[in-house]
Amino acid sequence: MLKQDRQSAIVSLLNSSKTGSMTTVKIASELNVAAMTIRRDLKEMAEHNLLTRIYGGATLYEEKTTKEKRALQKEAKDEIGREIAHLVEPKTSIYLGAGTTVFASLDFFTQK
Repeated sequence: MLKQDRQSAIVSLLNSSKTGSMTTVKIASELNVAAMTIRRDLKEMAEHNLLTRIYGGATLYEEKTTKEKRALQKEAKDEIGREIAHLVEPKTSIYLGAGTTVFASLDFFTQK
């Protein structure tokens, strides 16, 4: 089996599993290849964000939505946002990059 076909099969196996994860040994058994071959494939696929390596196997890679990211560490992001807004003087032009921590600072700029 070619590497590309094998890696596609790995994704299919993970998609078809109830939990979205499988052990290296189980994947190797299903595809009838050596566990070491699967380990190399999983390593490469994880580097390309196609899946996440877990101890003894892999799970599907799931990017969190912006809404989910905004809810993570909300208190810390608000505190950082408050401090960012405090440091910027009125009528000053600044550049704010993308990100949920920067987004949290926007509420505090309107209070100035």
